Amino acid sequence: MTTLQSGALDDIVAEAVTIADIESAAIFRVATSGSLELVAAAGIEGPPLEGLVAAVQDPAHPVARAVSDPGPSFDVRPMNPGGPALRSHVPLRTGDTD
Repeated sequence: MTTLQSGALDDIVAEAVTIADIESAAIFRVATSGSLELVAAAGIEGPPLEGLVAAVQDPAHPVARAVSDPGPSFDVRPMNPGGPALRSHVPLRTGDTD
């Protein structure tokens, strides 16, 4: 798996998992190909992280849907058994979205 590393983004996800009840955090960006690319993660690694990176390529996945949803989503149910029951997806947009 290719991961674009950024110290500032690594710091953000590391800080997120210090908050009570947050076990993991990941930041993805839309690559020029249109696929989602992992740029930072904390609290998740190895096969679970690889599974997440693969899963978000499905346009029906909540993380992928966050790209086109008009705002953040909260308390998202997992797509697969055993996934975290309460998740939030917050899209951050820069530049033109037209």
